[in-house]
Amino acid sequence: KHEIEQGLIRAHTAQVELFKEQKVGEILMKLEGRFHEDKVWGRVRELFDHLDADKSGEITVKELRKGLQNWNQKSAQERFREKKKEEIKKAMAAKKADKAASEDRLKKRLEEAEKSGAMVVLVKLEQMLKAKVMRTVDLFNKLDADGDGDIDID
Repeated sequence: KHEIEQGLIRAHTAQVELFKEQKVGEILMKLEGRFHEDKVWGRVRELFDHLDADKSGEITVKELRKGLQNWNQKSAQERFREKKKEEIKKAMAAKKADKAASEDRLKKRLEEAEKSGAMVVLVKLEQMLKAKVMRTVDLFNKLDADGDGDIDID
C-alpha cells in the first residue's frame, strides 16, 4: 500500500513538473514570436542559453529557477537607484552651468557699468542712501513728483 501511494505521488509530481515545463516552453515560444528584433532576440537567446544549464535545448523548471536566481541582472530597485543618481548628477551639472552663466552675465554687466561710468554713480548713490538712511524706493518716491510711477526730468 505504501509503495502504491509513493508511486502515485511520484506520478503526480512528474505530471506537475511536465506541466510546468510545458508552460515554460509556451512562454519561451511567445517570447520568440514577439521579439524578432536583433537586439532583443539576441538578449532573449543569451538568457535562454544561460538558463539551459545542461545544453539540451530545453529549460526545465529547475534550470529556470536556478538560472534566474543566478542571472547577472540588476534588480528593478538597483536600476531605479542608478537612474535617480544619474538624474541628480545631470540636475546638479545643469544647476552648476546655470550658476556659472549667471555669474558671467553679472560680471559682464558690472564691467559694462564700470566702463560707462555708471558704477561710480551707483557707488555714490549707495553711499548717499546709507548716509541719509534711505531706501532706493524712498528716493524714487521723492523724485516721482506727480506720483504716476515715472520719474520726469522737469
